[in-house]
Amino acid sequence: MACVLERQGELARAEGLFRECADTYCKVHGAEHEKTLDALKRVGDVCDDQGKHEMALELYEKCLAIRIKALGEDHSEVAEMYRTIARVYRHQGEYKMAMEMFEKGLAIAIKALGEEDLDVASIKMGMAKTLEKQGELARAEGLFRECAGTYCKLYGAEHEETLDALEQARGCEKGN
Repeated sequence: MACVLERQGELARAEGLFRECADTYCKVHGAEHEKTLDALKRVGDVCDDQGKHEMALELYEKCLAIRIKALGEDHSEVAEMYRTIARVYRHQGEYKMAMEMFEKGLAIAIKALGEEDLDVASIKMGMAKTLEKQGELARAEGLFRECAGTYCKLYGAEHEETLDALEQARGCEKGN
């Protein structure tokens, strides 16, 4: 039900239901269980979508700490949490912090998954968007093109992800 409410844009109600889920999972499975962490992350996602960035960061950092403890520093899920945290910092206009989090996540993702993985491309896409917002168009363009290359290999040249990354790269090229 919370997912449906989220898709319908009823974020406050979705947040409440995701919180109930997280509380229930915590009571049944414990605070460090994957279901509890997934529900907490969903609460964070909805908070971020509502502009409650500090609350989202708090939840994401809690999930990150538990995932590091449970899975180790070099796990792909840890990289994903760094990407998620970076996205919130970008939403807040804190680009330096965003880049630091993206860079941590990228290093882990490359080590865990390899250079041509979708999660790696997703982190690079976030970095490119952050660089673009800072006016670092040449660096952003390069990362958009790297993403396009990965998407092309994995999805094909005509896939929307490939085309979108190329379009964003061209936008940076024009702005240079």
